[in-house]
Amino acid sequence: MNFYSEYREDQWIWKHILIPARGFYVDLGCANPGHGNNTEFLREMGWKGLAIDGNKSYADAWTGKAEFVNAVVARPDQTVFWKCVDASLSRAVTPDDIGKPGVICIPGCQIEIIPATLDGILQSKSVDSIDVLSIDIEGAEFDALQTLDLKVYRPKIIISEFNTHGIGKDYRVFEYLMATGDYMAVHQTMANIIYLRR
Repeated sequence: MNFYSEYREDQWIWKHILIPARGFYVDLGCANPGHGNNTEFLREMGWKGLAIDGNKSYADAWTGKAEFVNAVVARPDQTVFWKCVDASLSRAVTPDDIGKPGVICIPGCQIEIIPATLDGILQSKSVDSIDVLSIDIEGAEFDALQTLDLKVYRPKIIISEFNTHGIGKDYRVFEYLMATGDYMAVHQTMANIIYLRR
């Protein structure tokens, strides 16, 4: 078995959690498949899934690997701006983020968009459940997770970034999932926490 996660999250899951031979994943903030990706090992096993990213330049890399959805996910009540610093640093930010560490404003590079919700994307793709959800969207994980009905889609495993380079640590996803009573945190790396549905 080959592993690709930046901090070996996939290897830890393989060793410690019994996962089915086939399943369905959602990779939010998918960027490129391959090295540094939390779901590549699942594709090698034959899993199907959705790859979601606000940067449409990643679409071609997903051809033949997964269905790519070009969307920025955030709460419907948020005003969201897409910051295209460069392909590797682009991320969705709200007006409150402007001026915070890690948010770089380049004149003419800020585009206001209407965000999508995870529920909306999954409904449009006729997805009814998730086995593995990976969220890596540069500090906006908590806002995106709030757009998913956990009681409907019931992801069995959630991998969520909590420590974003240049931004810092954010434990709101941890607090949110612990408050549901349905998840437990089972592993933490430098950047991500892995949660398992009880």
